[in-house]
Amino acid sequence: MASKTTVEQQARRVEQRDAVETILALAQHLDPAERLLLEQVYKNGLTFTDIGRLTGQAPVRVKRRIHSLVSHLKSPLYRRMVLHGHVLPTPTRKVAQALFIRKQSYRQAARHCRLSIYQVRRHALDARRLLQAMP
Repeated sequence: MASKTTVEQQARRVEQRDAVETILALAQHLDPAERLLLEQVYKNGLTFTDIGRLTGQAPVRVKRRIHSLVSHLKSPLYRRMVLHGHVLPTPTRKVAQALFIRKQSYRQAARHCRLSIYQVRRHALDARRLLQAMP
């Protein structure tokens, strides 16, 4: 019975390590501050309390931010954009990066890409359609 528990624990550790490696690999596409926050937790082993002390934020706020970032990294559009974004036409790719990678609003994306909000919406729809058609 003890060996079965040990095998299960080892399997769980391998799964967790793989999940952490995936999160850190996907985080490479985030802004440096967001990437650093995830690395502090998953790579350097800092607790939410430790990070809260360093940043002057409440640990619960740090925890919410980490969970929000991880949820974002797990979203299908983010993953597809990371894997297949290079095949999108340039204006559509720039809008998709602003919206799906950097989580900018339509207004921020329009400013960043120097497009109208209407054009951003149109490119966003095109990007969603193209990315959802990919595996």
